[in-house]
Amino acid sequence: MGAYELEAKGNAGTPDADLRLAMEEALTHLPLEQRSILDLIYRRGMTFAETARALDLPRGTVKSRVHAALLTLRDLFQGTNPS
Repeated sequence: MGAYELEAKGNAGTPDADLRLAMEEALTHLPLEQRSILDLIYRRGMTFAETARALDLPRGTVKSRVHAALLTLRDLFQGTNPS
């Protein structure tokens, strides 16, 4: 399983499994730098400050990349063209 593949719990075709698969697909549309930050924050539970230190980035850069990634994911799930 790849770093950003989500395990589908339950039976294939269930709402949870379908959502997990949709999220996995949507994440592939993000730049690696955004996927990496989302992984650290949302899957590994790191804070913005911890993520910034781990990646040697300013905290504001981490926050702006998370914001951009979430906007892109929102657009993908709403069926609009991400900018």
